[in-house]
Amino acid sequence: MFGLLARLDTPSVKRFNAMTAQKKAAGPWRGEAAQLKKLNPNNTSASNARAIILEALRTGPQTTVALRHEHGVMSPAPRVLELRERGYQIDTVRVHAATPDGVNHRSVALYVMKPKGHDNAESGADHGTI
Repeated sequence: MFGLLARLDTPSVKRFNAMTAQKKAAGPWRGEAAQLKKLNPNNTSASNARAIILEALRTGPQTTVALRHEHGVMSPAPRVLELRERGYQIDTVRVHAATPDGVNHRSVALYVMKPKGHDNAESGADHGTI
């Protein structure tokens, strides 16, 4: 037990604790806002997945298959739901689609984000986070 307590007082643990305190003091959403400036394909967090989906939808409609295989978002449906809860107007249309390995699916979600000016979250409301 004393060995564990001694290890908790190392310089690296102190630095970690100091960084954690700074992040908490900055507010819960500051990290997400900064993250949007540079999307990280290796970051599997929900906030990064939402940002990736938004960027993809800005280029045009995206299927679940495309979001998974081309953009690396393994669970697009809950992330799209979270975006809707934040005010983004994203419609779902069911389509036929094939995965890269050739498997055909009859009911795949095709997500379509309404353009600016259609009461979308990005058309003036400042939500601050994704």
